[in-house]
Amino acid sequence: MPPEYLPLLLDSAYRIQFYNDYRYILTLAELAKRDPIYLPKVIEEMNFFDEEDQAAIMTSLADKFPKYVNHSLKKILILDDTKSKSNLLIDLIPHLNKSQLKKIEKYVLKTELNELEPIVLIKLAQRIPSLLSLAIERVNSYSYSVPIWYIELAKISSDFLPEAIKICSKNYDFPQNHRLLQLVTYFPELLSKIMEEYPVIQWKNLEASSLKMLADSLLLELLPDAFNTIKKLNNAQEKAEVLSAYLHRLSPLSMTYQDWQEILSILSALNRPNFLLALSDLIPFIQHFGDNDTPSKVVQAMQEVYEQWN
Repeated sequence: MPPEYLPLLLDSAYRIQFYNDYRYILTLAELAKRDPIYLPKVIEEMNFFDEEDQAAIMTSLADKFPKYVNHSLKKILILDDTKSKSNLLIDLIPHLNKSQLKKIEKYVLKTELNELEPIVLIKLAQRIPSLLSLAIERVNSYSYSVPIWYIELAKISSDFLPEAIKICSKNYDFPQNHRLLQLVTYFPELLSKIMEEYPVIQWKNLEASSLKMLADSLLLELLPDAFNTIKKLNNAQEKAEVLSAYLHRLSPLSMTYQDWQEILSILSALNRPNFLLALSDLIPFIQHFGDNDTPSKVVQAMQEVYEQWN
């Protein structure tokens, strides 16, 4: 982010404070991650919040300021609310060093069944393999199965994949296709097999939200199928938003000029901010289907309409 934008964002943060103090401090924390000059202000303001909010604020800083991970961990472990403690630990686990992992391992081994949600132990087992048996024990101790538990277990070992598919194929708090597609985002090679076994996942049945879930993980050979499915969506706005999510994956070398015309036609439904976000992904297409001067012509055209956009 260009440094000249930081004062503008700080001003925006103060405006947020007028409406919501907690959102204000989180905005300050995001600014601090871009420029440490704002960090003392975050630490100062943080003291006005309760222990749970302080833990959340410090956890949000963990990726850029490792020195606060210990403080965050201490605050999280003394929280009473199981859900809050579990969610914050999940956010913090990727940033723990070896000594911190040992500390949390000792803590986990002393916990009772209901003190942490099973997903926390599964996430920890991805970094501390010795905790896998305990994680499985906790999962099996529940009278119900949560799909995300088995998805995360399958990321540790493919031995859990059959059970993950079975659990995700059932209807829980989300539609069946959502859970199956969530599994596919981690294991894209499963899509063809799942499409054969579950009609709800066939291309003709996928809705805009489902297609967007697959945008970053879909195997390259299946991208043409996705593109053809996107073109058949009825809602023009949704169609444009889904296609823009796939642009960075599509190659002009595999497209015809007619495809390119269809892409432009579909994206015309985007609002101005979203179109500008999609523009960088369109450059390879512009260069391929235009001439060497086409990108500069696009920039010139944008400059000409800039006043109208404002």
